[in-house]
Amino acid sequence: MKILRLLIAGLLVTIYSVFSLSNANAGQLSAAGATISWDDSTFYEPSACTGYNFNYTASNKVLLADIEITNRFNDKIGSTIFFGPNSGRVSVQVCTGKDLTGTKVALVVKGSASNGGTDDVVSTPITFLSRSATPTVTPAPTVTVTAKPSPAPTVTITATPAPAATVYVTNPADQNLSALVASQKSQIASLSAKLKKICSAKPKPKGC
Repeated sequence: MKILRLLIAGLLVTIYSVFSLSNANAGQLSAAGATISWDDSTFYEPSACTGYNFNYTASNKVLLADIEITNRFNDKIGSTIFFGPNSGRVSVQVCTGKDLTGTKVALVVKGSASNGGTDDVVSTPITFLSRSATPTVTPAPTVTVTAKPSPAPTVTITATPAPAATVYVTNPADQNLSALVASQKSQIASLSAKLKKICSAKPKPKGC
């Protein structure tokens, strides 16, 4: 019997864990026999006019209910209605050009019998996700540079994960070599000019 109880407890914990994970991004509001739910991870900033989905259930106590999205000024930037008793999915449309700061979603159950015919209203903040945000790379790229020998004519670069950030490698020895070549060219040109001047004398020196 004790083993059976432990197995049942473990099963309940597993079911609860799975349920919690599946609703990690879910928002929910309930009032006077009506419940709405939505997935926060799908609420991106509107492009033109974008629809945002809400699931709802309404008991026989609900005649009419509104889902409203408002901003910090309490401007209604989107809304829709549903009727009871029923369940299903509705969409709230929000168009560009609206102030999206301080946004919240509200469930308004019209004239509910639970409080003498007045409206039941519950609300919670929501956030519209940016469409242009650059995703964060996890883990961050790391770059390892190995030089053999020193100073190194050969450089090996290993970057993880791929694709990794662009890496530019400058070998100080290359700059020294470039300066040396330029100096040698200058000396050769100077010697050539002197030799030409000597060989232009008359009579010509031996060896010209």
